[in-house]
Amino acid sequence: MKSILLTSALIGACSAQLAFKPAEVAGNVSESFLDEISGMFALRNESNKGKIITCHDSDSEYMFVLNADGSYDTRVNLVNDNWRDAEEISGYTKNGTNYVVLFEFGDNAANRDKKYIFRFEEPELQSGTVDVAEWDKIAYRIPDAMTLEKGQLMGDFEGAFVDVIDNKMYLFTKRMPVNYIYSLPIQDTYVGTQTLTFEGFMNGTVAEETGGVISPANCVGAALSQDGNHALIKTYNMVFQFTRPEGRTWADVLVNDSPLVETNYVGRGNPLAQEPQGESICFANDDTGYYTVSEFRGSWQVPLFYYAVQEDLPPFEHSYSKPAEHTHHFTVTNGY
Repeated sequence: MKSILLTSALIGACSAQLAFKPAEVAGNVSESFLDEISGMFALRNESNKGKIITCHDSDSEYMFVLNADGSYDTRVNLVNDNWRDAEEISGYTKNGTNYVVLFEFGDNAANRDKKYIFRFEEPELQSGTVDVAEWDKIAYRIPDAMTLEKGQLMGDFEGAFVDVIDNKMYLFTKRMPVNYIYSLPIQDTYVGTQTLTFEGFMNGTVAEETGGVISPANCVGAALSQDGNHALIKTYNMVFQFTRPEGRTWADVLVNDSPLVETNYVGRGNPLAQEPQGESICFANDDTGYYTVSEFRGSWQVPLFYYAVQEDLPPFEHSYSKPAEHTHHFTVTNGY
């Protein structure tokens, strides 16, 4: 079944979308300490190919590495540091070096105005625990002149990816009727607390869902292909594909283009055929498909689903729709 294009007025440069095959079970995740995987990223070092690094939103000390069949491989530790409610893990390649980026930005209680991003060079894996001795700990806030609609939930994010073409990290809110898109430039070093840039509202096709694990909820995971041309945005029940034409930024595309709905995604439901609380998505490290996996949510194991690329769809004119009018409330604050 091919993806469905949601269209409006047609403008823009031609670019091929990806079509994915129906989900197959690559394997099962069954270790009890992997019961709350909330983000995943396919590692890129030659020696690490086939390995997927994950974060667990209730574990503040370790990132866990899976094999491509869902079996546990090893764990990664940032020596003498930890985090709180990491909900996404991503990465990028720049000047020949592969980096892993851990986003500590979950905030269910909405009581933390400052959070952190951890960036480190992708390590060579080994059995046992891999200790990382050097990393960047990037403190950040959302813009201090903005209190989001439903302001008590203003701090809760779960999706992000890093793009070297735009030279930005993109972060997406979770609990808003439409996703707020923020960014942070990729820099060699950071001094002090960074303020994210508000880029706009994601295309309204990616809409909040009700009746699920957390209701309402919107983006719970995101992934960018290694070639930088395709982005996947995940909610609890759907996956959306955006494609970037040459010469445009991801902020522009995510705001102005209508995405494809990935109809082969298994959706929210009972394991083992679906995902009871799926918050994780990533491309394979060679862009030949993508993976999703769920939190256990009472199950004793969950499948690691794989969706292989079937073919490139014929080029089409990117759909553009003027963003819907939304009422958003902005409140000037007295700082943090």
